[in-house]
This record gives sequence, structure tokens and C-alpha cells, in this order.
Amino acid sequence: MKKHGQRPAGALVRSLLVSALAFACALGVLHIQTATGALPAPTDPSVAFTTTVPGPVSGTLDLAGTAQATAGISRIEVRVDEEPYQAATGTGSWSFALDTTSFLDGPHNVKVRVTDSAGRQSWADLPIVIANRAALAPKIAFTAPGPGAKIRKTATISGTASAVKGIARVELRVDGGPYHRVSVRGTWSTRLDTTQYLDGRHKLTVRVVDADGRQAVATSTVLVDNHKRQIYWGALVSGALYGDGNPPYDMRSLRTFEQHAGKGVSILALGTNWGSKHPNFPTAGMDAIRRHGSIPLYSWGTMAKAKFGTEQPKYRLSNIIHGKFDAYIRRFARAAKAWGNPFFLRLDWEMNLQGTYPWIETVNGNHRGEFVKMWRHVHDIFTKVGANNVTWVWCPNDEYSTSLKPLSSLYPGNKYVDWTCIDGYNWGDNPWRRNIWQTFPQVIGATYENVVRNVAPSKPLMIGETASSEFGGSKADWIRDTLSVQVPDNFPRIKAFIWFNVKDKADWQIETSPAATAAFRKAIGSPYYASNTFRLLGPAKIQPLTP
Repeated sequence: MKKHGQRPAGALVRSLLVSALAFACALGVLHIQTATGALPAPTDPSVAFTTTVPGPVSGTLDLAGTAQATAGISRIEVRVDEEPYQAATGTGSWSFALDTTSFLDGPHNVKVRVTDSAGRQSWADLPIVIANRAALAPKIAFTAPGPGAKIRKTATISGTASAVKGIARVELRVDGGPYHRVSVRGTWSTRLDTTQYLDGRHKLTVRVVDADGRQAVATSTVLVDNHKRQIYWGALVSGALYGDGNPPYDMRSLRTFEQHAGKGVSILALGTNWGSKHPNFPTAGMDAIRRHGSIPLYSWGTMAKAKFGTEQPKYRLSNIIHGKFDAYIRRFARAAKAWGNPFFLRLDWEMNLQGTYPWIETVNGNHRGEFVKMWRHVHDIFTKVGANNVTWVWCPNDEYSTSLKPLSSLYPGNKYVDWTCIDGYNWGDNPWRRNIWQTFPQVIGATYENVVRNVAPSKPLMIGETASSEFGGSKADWIRDTLSVQVPDNFPRIKAFIWFNVKDKADWQIETSPAATAAFRKAIGSPYYASNTFRLLGPAKIQPLTP
């Protein structure tokens, strides 16, 4: 019996066969499409840097990297910033030598580009910082002597130098002096005559210049040590003692004195006053001193003449402070600068010696505190015009009961003073000024201690004027004790000693007796006292011979 909605068995079979056939056909079509349809689109080429750049680069930078492309690599190219591309070497592994000197120092971007055979491209970036300036700068160094080494007589100074662009020259200078060329054969070297320089520390500067004008310098400090415990010595010489004029304007008198002393002076004292007939800088006289191998000690007094006494209103300290003498000071300073060689300048000496000079603060309408202001004003003018060859000497008299005190109130300050100084005499019991016989320590000992301990502990000290009378004791013994014992053994801060070889208020000259002359000649003959070997002394501030 046929049920409603049911298909006959034969019809069902036919239906299933048709469905199976349709499914098989569908499978066949799908299989054909899968086998014969288009391949997936090839991927873009890729490129990368394998070079790493940890810091600034210079010279030739060797770049390298990798690249790949499904369609095959056509070319690899490199460029910097927006410059044209340049071909690299290789494909899968590539390299490129980049000349960084073609670009300015600073940050740049290096870009690499790969192009495949179908024209597709990819890029990679590498930021770099170029620093050729430092790399191309020449190099210079010292090898001998070592830093702080002692050198003496003729010393060999040597080192190394190199320059990418080639060395044009190597030069050496001492302190602030001129540069002098040295020999270069792989290393550089020169022979330095250290006797041209004072004992003590000196700065050596060596400079290399390459073919493109680039420079490099190196510095080293050495200790010149030619003088074993040696100081300067000198004199103020009166030509009248010998029937001649005063040196340096008449050098015959100096030669006579040196014959008696048995040694040339390393310092010759001279000077002038602002109101004298010859107030200007004595270039010819200074030249004569330098030719003699000596150093000038120039005393410069703010007065007309000493015989006019303390009351000279024109030369009040306030007038100098307020600029009334600026034109004269400036002219003198410029002439000193033009001369160019080192000399001591002793301005307004014995400023604590009451009743003597118009620059004393208690006379001539002056006031306390004005001496320092005056000194600084004069010093500042020299500094402004560049007269740096001047060594400033502050020179009080040895202190006594009524001398102006405290001495520190008259000191201009370390910035304004290069050397301190003391004047002091053994007056003895001479007819001109009856006093008591005093040894050298009794004359200057207390003042010396005050200056070196309290007033200016860091400054070298000179004896600016000293001598002994023949009256009241043995002048020969005084000379022997002073020059052979006291100065070298008991007063180590004394670095210069000036004998006052003049007969004025007392018999100060060394020729007062054969015994005195012989004692002086023997004592000053010690190598402790330097002779006139300073003709070539450089223009820097004068330093002690022995630190």
C-alpha cells in the first residue's frame, strides 16, 4: 500500500544516483580549479643592515647587510640623506664603503634600497652621527721629559705627532714665549737651552699643524734646576766714587765696582722721580743693563726731588688716585711694554718711614689708606696697557719704634705685588748719624718675620738696600757674617740682595777699607750669588732662582 508523501524505491535510487553524480562533478570542478588557478602574489623584497653603529663615525664606514626577493634581486643601492643612490656590492649579502668625509659633521641618515626583478622595492634606514673633525685633527704628545721632571743645562724634549693629512710642522714654546720649529722624523725632538730660563716651574707647549692647517697642542710642566740654592745679587752704584757717571748711563763705574767685587751683578739698581728732569722710561739705559746680562731694579718715586722734603702738594696721594697723573703713568707704562724685557719696579719705597717722603700717609695732606689706593691705581694702568713684563716690588723700611704701623695696612695685596722687599742699614756709630752697631739679623730680622709670616707669606722677598758703616765695629766681619752665614743659612725667603754702594749719609761703599773690600769679594764670590747671566731672560714675571 502506497503511503502519502513517500517516493517509490526506484525513484529514490535514481535520486541518490543523481545527487552522487552532482557531488562528484562538483568535486571534479573544485579539483581542476585548485590545480590550474593563479598562484598567490609574490611578497615584496626585503633588505636590512647587519652593521651596528654604537657611536660617532669618521673616515670610511664599512656598511653591510642582507636582502631577499622571491622574484630575484635586481640591485642594492645606498644613499645618505637626500643624496643620489650609489650601487652596493653583492645581493643576498651586500656591502658598501661609505666615505663620511664627504659630509658635514653631525647626524645623518643612511638608506639602503633593494629592487627585485619585477621592479618592486623595499628600504631600510640606519641613523649615524659623523664626527670627522676630531678624527682628522692631528695628534701631538710629549714622551720626554715626564710631567714635573727636573731639567738642566741642555735638555732633550721629545714626543710623538701624527696627522691624517700629513704634518706641515711641529713647534715648541716655553711659557708665553714664541714658538720655534722642531725636527720631525716619525717622532719630534729638540734641544732646549734651559739656562735661558729661571729655575722653577715652566710650561712647555708643543703644537702640530697638518697640511690643511688643522692644529693640536699638548702641554707639560717641567722644573728647571740649574742653580743649586742660588739668589740674585746686585748693587746701586755711585759713579762719583770712581770719577765717572752713574750706571747704566756710564757703564765704566759699574765695571770698576765689579772689578772690586770680583763678580758681575745679576741686578743693577737705578731709578727716577716723577718730577725729575728725566722722568720718562729710560730705554737706552735699560738696554745697557740687559746687554750686560743683568736685570734692572727700577725705583720710581712719586715726588719731584727728595731734597724738597715731605710737603710736595702736587704729589699728594689723592691727586694720583684721582687721575691727575694718568697720562704720564700711561706713557711710562706703554714705553715699558714696548721695551718688552723683564724688570723689577720698586714704586714708592720705604712707605712706613715717617718724615721722609711725600707719599708717607701722615704727611703732605695724605690720609691713612691712600697709599694702597694709589698703588693699585698705578698698577691698574700698567695692566690695562699690557705692560706684563713688570715685576712689582713692595719695599718698606725695617720697622722701628716710630715707623708707620701696622705694616699690613700699607700692603696693596697679593694681586698687586710680585715681590716683597726690606731696606735696612747698620748705621753703627758714624759721624753722620750716631746709633748702635747692629748685626744683619738685628737690622731686618723682626721685619722679615712680620712680612713672611703675616703680611705676604706667599711672596719672594729681596733686600732692596743694605750696607754697613765702618764706625762702631768691624765692617769686614759684618759683611762676612751677612753674606756667608745669615742670608744663605738663616733667611731662606731672601731671593735677591742689593748692596747700596753709595757714600751719602754714611760710608756704605765696599771700598771703605781693604779689609771690607776683600771680605765682600770673597763672600759674594760664592756660587750662591748669581752673576750677570740673564741677557736672554724671557718677558714673564721674574721668579726666584731657587723656589
